[in-house]
Amino acid sequence: MAADPAAPVSGVGIKRSALSHDHEERPSGRSKGPSSHQANKSTGKAKVVADAQDHGSDGDNERKRRRHLAIDINKVPHHDDDDLDNPLPATAGGVSCSPPQQHPHRALSLDSKKRELEIKKREIEIEDAMLELERERVQWAEANLREEMELKNMRLENDRMRLENHRLLVKVKRKELELGVVRSKRI
Repeated sequence: MAADPAAPVSGVGIKRSALSHDHEERPSGRSKGPSSHQANKSTGKAKVVADAQDHGSDGDNERKRRRHLAIDINKVPHHDDDDLDNPLPATAGGVSCSPPQQHPHRALSLDSKKRELEIKKREIEIEDAMLELERERVQWAEANLREEMELKNMRLENDRMRLENHRLLVKVKRKELELGVVRSKRI
C-alpha cells in the first residue's frame, strides 16, 4: 500500500482531511497482510522488522506509520470560545479525556441554596426594618401617651382651680349677704 499524496498529513501527525475516507482504518493490533506478518520476527523483547528493503524505503514506512498514528481532528473534542475560562486539563500523549463533570442537579441545588440564602437574608433585613419601625412606633406612642397624661393633669388642675374659684365666689357672696343683712339692720 503506497502513501496517498491526496491525504494531507500535518507535521505533528494530525490528519487535516476529516472527509477523506478512501483508506481503511485498522486497529494497531491487526496484521496488514501476509508479507507484513512474515516480516515481523518474534524475539524475546519486541517485534523487529526483518528487513526494511522488503517493505519499501524507510520513508514509505515512516509515512505509513505517521498516517497510522495520525489522529482524526474531528474525533478530538474541540473547545468552544465560551469554554476558554474553563480549559481541559493537560494530558500525556495528546490523548484528551473529558473534563470532570459536575452533576447538573448539584449545580441547580447550589443555585437554589444560594437563592434561598438571599431570600432569607432579605427576610431578615425586612424583619429588622419592621422591628425598627415598631420601636419608633412604640417611642411615638410613649411620647403621645406622656402628652395625653400631661393634658389630663392640666385639665384636672384647671377643674380644681375652677371649683376653688367657685367656692371663693360663693364665700364672697355669703359675706356680702351677711354684710348686707347687717347694714340693713343698722339703718
